[in-house]
Amino acid sequence: MTKLPARLYRPNSAMAADAPLLIYLHFGGCVLGDLDTCHTACSLIAEHSGCLVLSVGYRLAPEHRFPAAVEDVLTAFHWVRSTAHRIGADPTRVAIGGDSAGAYLAIAASLCLRDQQQPMPCLQLLIYPVVDMDRRAMPVTPHDGNYPLSREDMIWFADQYIRAPIDVDDPRCSVGRAKSLSDLPPTIMVHAGNDLLLSEGIALAQRLAREGNPVTTLDYPALPHAFTAMSGGVPRAREALIEIASTIAAHLKTSAHEGRIER
Repeated sequence: MTKLPARLYRPNSAMAADAPLLIYLHFGGCVLGDLDTCHTACSLIAEHSGCLVLSVGYRLAPEHRFPAAVEDVLTAFHWVRSTAHRIGADPTRVAIGGDSAGAYLAIAASLCLRDQQQPMPCLQLLIYPVVDMDRRAMPVTPHDGNYPLSREDMIWFADQYIRAPIDVDDPRCSVGRAKSLSDLPPTIMVHAGNDLLLSEGIALAQRLAREGNPVTTLDYPALPHAFTAMSGGVPRAREALIEIASTIAAHLKTSAHEGRIER
């Protein structure tokens, strides 16, 4: 069995034995990053959402190419549900999320769990997700040359991640190519305005809603891609993370009281 590094964030308000838990997956194109990459973001989310946050370090390409990272996320989800009471979590309120590549991995895992008819996350947090791995085939955007993520960067990340060009057709790799996005968890979708992933994120949110999934959208038009990593030094990025955390808290509170999460 693969051993994955992980870091658990426990806010003071989550001392009960049945706290909700968010599995968080860092950005980095499935090539870069580790637990420290999202440390500040996970700390803020835990503090202001009141839920446990488990940051998981999945295997990275090119040493471990697709679908290794997706498999690791599924392993982490099953582990949390089976050992939830040992870490003070409620196994029925396990959410999953991340930013950029981490958000892609979150929805890819949800698709796998749905197709395998397995228990699903109670919520998915998708912060500017990667929707398609074939950047060469994606339309040009006004933000293709933006810092800190350019079109060329995306092409390089995908080339490290996929094993062969045919991988991009697999919905576990390019989630936007799934034939159906129905029956997925309620979604918090987060958009950054200065981001080449903006248009596909908007399209994904619209499709999720159209296919019957509750979607809450948070827009930050003045912020760039990867603003989660700037939340320790950029006031607006910190404010955005706190708002995201408050939105998570509201959704999980609703699920606890009503047994489901509303639009």
